[in-house]
Amino acid sequence: MREPYVFPLSESPFSPDVPPLERRQRVLAVGADVVTDELGLVVDFMSESDVDAVLNDPRFAAVGMPTLALSGVHDGPLFDLWSELMFTKDAAEHHRIRAVVARDFAPKTIEQHRVDVQRIATALCDRLEGVGTTDLSQSFAVPLAARVACHVVGIPERDADRAAVWAFDLVRAFFPFMSVERRERAQRAAVEFTDYVDDLLAEKRRAPADDIASRLASDAVADVLSYDEARALTMNLIFGGLEATAKSIATGVYNLLTHDKFVELAQHRDRIPAAVLELLRFAPPAQNVARLAPVDLVCQDVALRAGQVASANLVAACRDPKRHLHPDTLDFDRESSKQLAFGAGTHYCLGANLAKIALAVAFESLVDRFPTMALDDGGEVVWDYEGFAGVIALPVRL
Repeated sequence: MREPYVFPLSESPFSPDVPPLERRQRVLAVGADVVTDELGLVVDFMSESDVDAVLNDPRFAAVGMPTLALSGVHDGPLFDLWSELMFTKDAAEHHRIRAVVARDFAPKTIEQHRVDVQRIATALCDRLEGVGTTDLSQSFAVPLAARVACHVVGIPERDADRAAVWAFDLVRAFFPFMSVERRERAQRAAVEFTDYVDDLLAEKRRAPADDIASRLASDAVADVLSYDEARALTMNLIFGGLEATAKSIATGVYNLLTHDKFVELAQHRDRIPAAVLELLRFAPPAQNVARLAPVDLVCQDVALRAGQVASANLVAACRDPKRHLHPDTLDFDRESSKQLAFGAGTHYCLGANLAKIALAVAFESLVDRFPTMALDDGGEVVWDYEGFAGVIALPVRL
């Protein structure tokens, strides 16, 4: 049996008082494959093989509702919404909800949206023409991610900015220990977004279009999902990946610029698909995926007690030196197709194929239109590790 490295409580990275970046740094600094603390509530797995095993182990359960409880949410609109999400379900229930839209996110289906993703990116680049400096996160990455998600689901593009605000507020509830202010914003977003989607689904039922929301409003889906589940799934498809995609675009551009790779892509656009995968490996937006041990079990020769949380550390797994040669180097020649940036197993990111297209089109558009882009020395690059990790302010000279 393997024994985890045990942090004393005074140094525990799992305390709610420890900021996310410091938590991440403490865990990575000890150089162990498995860590916990003296309380033992969380066991963090970090090697690629361990993380892959945890994510593919059907014995573990979802932590969506327990995570919400850690933020003091036991009832109300946010609780009601979370209770219906596929993210909070296991086994057959999770599969039942996910299967309704799985084909919509299959590679061939998602590829059909590439033209519209390119149209959206082109329009955003048009708005930046003639602008000397800009915060690329707010002027390009966030609106691109929002408009793409809304387009695929069937939310009018005019409402994408509102949807983005709700998405950023709601996604915080995926992660434990929300502050009072974040909890209040998430509760408010749950109410406002629910009201909006009620109206949207009613309109789609009256006048259906060729989009996911219209199908979720149809009688055919009503035989599989309750109305509350269909509404929650519509919302989940927006807020589940919007922030992660936006941060991946901004963080990707930052890493391209700081590693002298932006010009390389401008000269060799055929390398963009490989660049997307390597940038995701280098800086995955999801830092950890938590799974609950419902009973005593042994995973990867590590004993877990019922009630313990197995934390799959995606950041560490994506830079596992046993898997990747020179893992801290950004290398577009690396074989990065098999990696864990989108998770693994039954909860593998549903929107992974869409995210990869959004990132590829974003980088293609930017290197084509602004091949001499550089960081603006007069601005400050701001990182955020609350929830998904990545750049939230990226001042550049176009």
